[in-house]
Amino acid sequence: MAIRGALALIRVLLVRLRDHGVDGDYIAGMKEAGYAPANPEELVAARDHGVDPTYIRSLKEAGYERLSLVELRRARDHGVTRAFIQRVKARGYGTPSIDEVIRLRDRGLD
Repeated sequence: MAIRGALALIRVLLVRLRDHGVDGDYIAGMKEAGYAPANPEELVAARDHGVDPTYIRSLKEAGYERLSLVELRRARDHGVTRAFIQRVKARGYGTPSIDEVIRLRDRGLD
């Protein structure tokens, strides 16, 4: 009986992952990018907010190597892109924290 219950929970989790676009390719890409959370719900949240390996690579290329999944989600939600970060740096802001970049974006810096 316990095994059936566990299998049912696994099935529910697999369906949830699939429904949110968290498939094998996404998981492999995230793992390659350095993100393999123990809780699969973190991947669901990341995917739901548009965080994917390409976005992570773009922010790494802009100098933001060690962002958490929460920081990546916030940055994505606020429209932070590599191009925006490059404009921030070109305007003399140096290398601000990701929170500062988000604030600049929210305040309308173009």
